Amino acid sequence: MTTSPVKSLIDEQLEEIITRFQACNVGNMWHIHDRVTGKTAGFCVSHRAALVRAQQLEVMHGR
Repeated sequence: MTTSPVKSLIDEQLEEIITRFQACNVGNMWHIHDRVTGKTAGFCVSHRAALVRAQQLEVMHGR
């Protein structure tokens, strides 16, 4: 007999902290990485632009 895992308060807090989209420097470009799908969601030249775009994507995807 198996039981379903119970979410703890810490698990719920971690879900809020962890963002879906992350800016990663790859070569001369900043990639916006979607951690749910494992794919690149976009590219930017500067770190600041990549962070802004990642935040926009978070909002669009309901986080």
